[in-house]
Amino acid sequence: MNAHRIVRRGFTLVELLVVIAVVAILIGVLLPSLASARQVAQSMVGLNNTRQLVVGQHAYAASNENFMAGPMTTGAVATARQGETIVGSTGPDTPVQNFDWMTPTVGSELGLSPNRAERAWQLWERFSCPRATATSSVYSASSATDMQDFRDIQDITPYRQTSYIAPLSFLWSKVVVGRLRDVNSSRLPPSFFFTNPVDLNSAYRPRLDSVDRPDGKVAVADGTRYLANLGGGLIGGARLGLDFDVTPAPTQYGAFTTSGPIFHKSVAYGRASPQTNGSTLNVDLSMRFFDREMHVAMWDGHAERINSTRAWGDVGLWYPSGSTFTGTDATPEAKDSYQTGDKIP
Repeated sequence: MNAHRIVRRGFTLVELLVVIAVVAILIGVLLPSLASARQVAQSMVGLNNTRQLVVGQHAYAASNENFMAGPMTTGAVATARQGETIVGSTGPDTPVQNFDWMTPTVGSELGLSPNRAERAWQLWERFSCPRATATSSVYSASSATDMQDFRDIQDITPYRQTSYIAPLSFLWSKVVVGRLRDVNSSRLPPSFFFTNPVDLNSAYRPRLDSVDRPDGKVAVADGTRYLANLGGGLIGGARLGLDFDVTPAPTQYGAFTTSGPIFHKSVAYGRASPQTNGSTLNVDLSMRFFDREMHVAMWDGHAERINSTRAWGDVGLWYPSGSTFTGTDATPEAKDSYQTGDKIP
């Protein structure tokens, strides 16, 4: 009998190197496409979230004489009474703070907790952007009487960074309106929010029927507050950290509203924010898609993604029609398009 030897031939070193090279080339070609596809999918989530928040405002207005939820309506009593009416446990649609326009519009529908600290955590979990992955710490200097509730939650599960904020210009008015008629107006914050870089139209009211050109006015936008030098809590290798002020009645913007990108010193969008020591990490946290793009939802209910050039330069997006451009602390892009005294279309 003849013995038959079976010879199994393996890959040579050269062949293995060729295969590895081909795989590396394919990965190099495909990874950018996969990353882009992932961002597109994440963008769809962002668009949907901002649209839902505008729908919530419309639903609130339909039951409240066309007024929007915000500091002059749902947050008015909290402002006048320095937040005492909203601390601790209240209800699922009670604002987390006086500038909170989100909870009054979606809190009951989502079944949010009656406890203020838990409600804030749930709200930012539910309306979270897939690319907003940083966490926030509770602002240690807050004087809130229910501060321990926030600390207890933070010790178990950190609060997410805020994903969406609203330009305060559409939720404010130069005159007392809505529920503010029933509170002590001498205890209300001044209207200094609109001295830079736009002077708010004195005829504007925070009502849906007061918004001219609603298809071109931003109701909700991607944005994160509050990035500052905390002396710890490293982000991106800088001595910067995210926190949020849990004071029930802060006097300026809070965690839910913003001056808008036209203000060059904006904490959320400004490249000259005095809080970031020259860093523009705040911009990256807010304009977090692709090459500094962001989502905005207009008052007519549609949402879109815009680039930073438009966000910083299109003044009309962020302010009511008839307001006046002052140019003070405005972005270079805005100053290229508007002159001092120009009216906002």
